[in-house]
Amino acid sequence: YLPTDTLFYFELESSPFFTLNQGIYIFRYLDLTILTKFNLNDLIDKEARLLYVTRYLYAIENRIIKDKEITVINEQLITKSMCIDLINKYFIQNKDKNYLSWTQLKIFINVFYHLFNGFSNCGYFRVDALQEPQLRMDIIQTFLHSSNQFTLISVKSVREKQVNLDNVEQIDDLLNNSVIRCDKTQPFTVVFTHSYDPLFVYKTPNDVPKSLLLYFNTLSKKSNRWLSNTTNDIFTDYNKLNHLELFFKLVSLPIKYWNKAICTECFRQYPYDSNTCTECKVSLTKPKSFNTDHIKQFQTQIGQLLEQEYVITPDNYIKMLLVWLRISSTLPVIIMGETQVNLKQIL
Repeated sequence: YLPTDTLFYFELESSPFFTLNQGIYIFRYLDLTILTKFNLNDLIDKEARLLYVTRYLYAIENRIIKDKEITVINEQLITKSMCIDLINKYFIQNKDKNYLSWTQLKIFINVFYHLFNGFSNCGYFRVDALQEPQLRMDIIQTFLHSSNQFTLISVKSVREKQVNLDNVEQIDDLLNNSVIRCDKTQPFTVVFTHSYDPLFVYKTPNDVPKSLLLYFNTLSKKSNRWLSNTTNDIFTDYNKLNHLELFFKLVSLPIKYWNKAICTECFRQYPYDSNTCTECKVSLTKPKSFNTDHIKQFQTQIGQLLEQEYVITPDNYIKMLLVWLRISSTLPVIIMGETQVNLKQIL
């Protein structure tokens, strides 16, 4: 039972094929207030993730983040007008306001909350770890430049063309052509693993910012080794990596292949102490211990087993990283493809 004064908020894409009251059954029985404009004055500026992102944008705007951690920016410093101004500058930018939506803003906030939080917790990018503070600004600017790729469908493109279409088939073709694909995304961004190590997403090593290359080269020479298995051969050409090498990078994202028991039939994960898959009724596979060598052997076994059904390619490796980024940012993900492409293996 719900109180009669309960508010429901629905955000819908436009469509020429139905009116609001007739096309969706429940709307025939509700008193409607239709919001036709995206107005930042309606923003709830004290929402936790929005406030965190706004603090970061303030630190970027004033170049504080270059040599100070985000903790120096007090939440009380951020006013609603300041929040609106920063969202206008970094989110709206040159976007057509007729096609903005609260969903797009939610995507922006969730993704950048995840990226900024990962950046703050990543040991490589802490202020006390960097001899060249400008690198912090370079990485942050890279994040901001990637913002448009996280809106999965080009809303403006769809809506401008939609009014001239006559049938559902034409709408479907339009949506398929408007999906932002990996080959259309920007050439460089970053995702963070469960332990906040960075995994860099790029099409070729030439797409990596020069300052980042210099930093990790210096770090490597200073320590005579890469500091983390995750960043081993960090800026290699992905086209030169085989299935197992790409798999090792991917398994650094979650903890599934570190301290879990895995069913080799359905690949469900169970607590380490479990012994049998409840679905397949087969024995589970797990590392002998949490020793690094045993974990590596376990990951190799799983990777070789997967290779019998599905070979990870550089293209799919990039797709998986971007899927991980979206899922980690609590965004919905739709994976589409032709038959026989083993989409379930990507998951």
